[in-house]
Amino acid sequence: MADFGEDLFLEQVPYAGKFVPLITCPQVAHQQACAFANVGPQDVACDLGCGLGGFCLEAAKCGAHAIGLDINFEILRQAEANAEESAVAHMCTFRQCDFTSPDFEVPSEVTVLFMYLLPWALDYLDRELHRFLDRGGRFVTFQFHPANFEASTVYLFGALKLYGTRSKELLDAGEPTEQCNGVRWLDAMD
Repeated sequence: MADFGEDLFLEQVPYAGKFVPLITCPQVAHQQACAFANVGPQDVACDLGCGLGGFCLEAAKCGAHAIGLDINFEILRQAEANAEESAVAHMCTFRQCDFTSPDFEVPSEVTVLFMYLLPWALDYLDRELHRFLDRGGRFVTFQFHPANFEASTVYLFGALKLYGTRSKELLDAGEPTEQCNGVRWLDAMD
């Protein structure tokens, strides 16, 4: 058995009395999510439960300011280091937060939100996600999706779902803007 080192197995952190392991999302999913949501310089992109910051790095590469929110301070330090290594630290902000806190709100400047969260967490965030959509935001979920929302667009066999508004030009073109470093949609997979 290969030795992956102790740093691979990170401490689990409680959310609302539940424990959540760090589960990283594949880079290609972050790239496709940014292209799918048409993330660009006009956006402030946020990853709720950002882990090591992968979505934030990709959003910054698309020209957006990125905010990563996570409960685990040690993980956030690693996300900051990853942003430095990717030369996008000036476009990324990482903040410690607990979305189960009674006063939690998606930061007011956020225009697009990414979530790779377990179903119980998405259920817990139901009211806040409705408020976010009501103020004109859009959000993308990967693998797990909120039960009380209808996706405006579905991609990658349902692995990525977009909720909220999306530019008509992007829908008509069927492709992401050039902003995302040439990331192209994978072949049609809905």
